[in-house]
Amino acid sequence: MLDGKGDVTVTLRRLHFTCPTCELDVGLKALSAIDLLAADVFQASFINTQGRPATVRVHTLWVSLILVVAALAGFPAHPRLMRWGVTASGFRRAM
Repeated sequence: MLDGKGDVTVTLRRLHFTCPTCELDVGLKALSAIDLLAADVFQASFINTQGRPATVRVHTLWVSLILVVAALAGFPAHPRLMRWGVTASGFRRAM
């Protein structure tokens, strides 16, 4: 499990996380599920390089942006996009 403070980079194709002790690079089209768990928590599931299911949680204030980019890449009919619910419940309280 990756755990630690680091940098998150999101592009139209990838989610990349780096910290001094670990690194994660996931293609957005490889994701099997995405969601916002909290105002600052994005969760994604995918099949890792060993062929096993994996889940990653990214804690950042940029979760809404990450969700939109990931949804556009692989989940264009994601319920949060369809109803403009791209912020997690409690988002305004967390700001």
